Amino acid sequence: MAQRCDICERGAAKGNRRSHSNIATLTKRKINLQPRTIAGKRYRVCVNCLKSGRVPARVAKLQAGTL
Repeated sequence: MAQRCDICERGAAKGNRRSHSNIATLTKRKINLQPRTIAGKRYRVCVNCLKSGRVPARVAKLQAGTL
């Protein structure tokens, strides 16, 4: 299963970890996903969506099929 938010579709990002000698090592920065049950269905939602309050409105659109 992909590390992706069901609400905003945001996923993991790539970035560089820099050592003291400035050597770049590629790393994967994962998002903070939390399982939530909303209207009887389970979603994996990022904390940004939970904090901003985007979840209930977006889930209503998902269920209506308008997205």
